[in-house]
Amino acid sequence: MTPEKCQSELNDVLRNNPTITFLLDKIESSGCAIDRSKFFKIEKCSKQVCGGFVPEKGVSVCHNHIQTRTEMENLLAHELIHAYDDCTRRKMDWMDVRHHACSEVRAANLSGDCHWCVRCCWCCCCCYAFARTRSFWRIVFLLSTRLLLSFERRLIITISSSFLRVRVCVCVCVINNIIVIHRVNEFFRGNLQLKGQHKTCAKRRAELSVAMSPVCEKREKDGIESKEECARNAVEKVLDRCFGDTKPFDDIP
Repeated sequence: MTPEKCQSELNDVLRNNPTITFLLDKIESSGCAIDRSKFFKIEKCSKQVCGGFVPEKGVSVCHNHIQTRTEMENLLAHELIHAYDDCTRRKMDWMDVRHHACSEVRAANLSGDCHWCVRCCWCCCCCYAFARTRSFWRIVFLLSTRLLLSFERRLIITISSSFLRVRVCVCVCVINNIIVIHRVNEFFRGNLQLKGQHKTCAKRRAELSVAMSPVCEKREKDGIESKEECARNAVEKVLDRCFGDTKPFDDIP
């Protein structure tokens, strides 16, 4: 994005994205005031990252590596989880690799980094249903207005064709998910495993982030262990505890 486009998208996301506004409210209600005009900075970055959080300084957004609004939303959610941890965790020490690893696991888990994308599934479902039934558009209307959520069982039971019943169930499943999981994601990274994929993704992405920390880079330089081993060991020690910690959310958003 150009710096101007990136700034425009940033301003809009800060105003209108419910996850971002929720995180900002929680940080501020925890006693950490945020001057948004100074806390978020648009920069041109040399490293292959979309942005980052620096304690006591704020969030950097790399306009030369951000391509879409979705990337912007995921980045801000990720970095604001770090900001929330920095604000609320007693004795938070970013130079303690386990503290850093815990925050990275939480950020990957809660930001949308590891969501599955179902847009392709939705398109396939639409095309298939359109080809097979004339009542498709009526079903789409009910699904899109979400009225179906309250009486989907009754509707499916009254449909005479069991074959059509299956298609309606698929549509219900997909539309319910597309409203929640419409962002980027593991599907496009080629990670197609279903069982435990979210936790596996959070672990993998946390390891990638921790490996870039000054602590792990120094341990590699000193010949103690590779930065990948440093990150893997730190993440494995905190994974279960930190993956289960969804604050300030009640559950994984």
